Amino acid sequence: EVQDDGTGFSPRSAHQRGFGLTGMRERAAALGGSMKIRSEPEKGTRIRITFPLPPDPKHDHSSHHSSVEHLPAA
Repeated sequence: EVQDDGTGFSPRSAHQRGFGLTGMRERAAALGGSMKIRSEPEKGTRIRITFPLPPDPKHDHSSHHSSVEHLPAA
């Protein structure tokens, strides 16, 4: 996430300025991620790119049986 308190812009006009933000969005999508832009003129801009984490094989318990331990009532 990147944020500033600069002049901001209209996100609708961002595609008319060049390929910078479009390229960022396409790169994020190519890696399974997404990009969100929040900006208002004179109020700054926030760009957030998120990516899903791959499953951790060390913590994959899908093939293990789970057990429940019942504790006596207090």
